[in-house]
Amino acid sequence: MNYLSLNKLAVSNIRALLGSRRESIEALAGATKIPLSTLKRRLLNKSPFTLEEIEQIAKHFAVAASDLISPSIAIPTLAAENTIPALAEREVK
Repeated sequence: MNYLSLNKLAVSNIRALLGSRRESIEALAGATKIPLSTLKRRLLNKSPFTLEEIEQIAKHFAVAASDLISPSIAIPTLAAENTIPALAEREVK
C-alpha cells in the first residue's frame, strides 16, 4: 500500500468520524490547531496529511493514529452504528 492509498483511507476515516460525531471541519480545525484551509485541502485529497496532522486528529478523536489509516476502523463500525438503529426503529408489518 502506498502513501496516497493511506491518505485516502485517512480522508475516509476522518470524514466518517466527523459525520458520526456531527462535528464540523471548522471545529476539528480549531481543536487540532490545523489551519482550516489546510484541513479542507487535505479532506479534498488535494494534498496528503502529514504524520503530525494524523497524530493531532487521532488525539482529538481519542483513537490511535494507526486507526486513521486502517481500512477497517471507522467505515464498517460507523456504518453498522448508523444502519442498525435505523432498522430497529422501523415497525415490522
